[in-house]
Amino acid sequence: MLEEKSPEPTPAERRQRRPQAQPFRKEEEVAKKKREEAEARQRAREQAEKERASKLAERERFRKTMAKARGGPNGKRKLGRESTVLLAKAQRIMGKT
Repeated sequence: MLEEKSPEPTPAERRQRRPQAQPFRKEEEVAKKKREEAEARQRAREQAEKERASKLAERERFRKTMAKARGGPNGKRKLGRESTVLLAKAQRIMGKT
């Protein structure tokens, strides 16, 4: 009788342990939500800054090209240089609408 081993309980028979109470669960959830919102704001801010910088660079490039186009002989405009810039601008405007 002592030599016989008692059958091991199967997983279904084994008593389920109650999960321990997490004392700061709600506070952790609130902190996690605030952290995610802050990260989202940070990403939006970085995206806006990147877009602002690219628009500024595009305006500067346009300004320089148009300044070169005005420097022809006798102060005349160089229409060949000007046309490519204006075409790119028109295409960009039409693409947005």
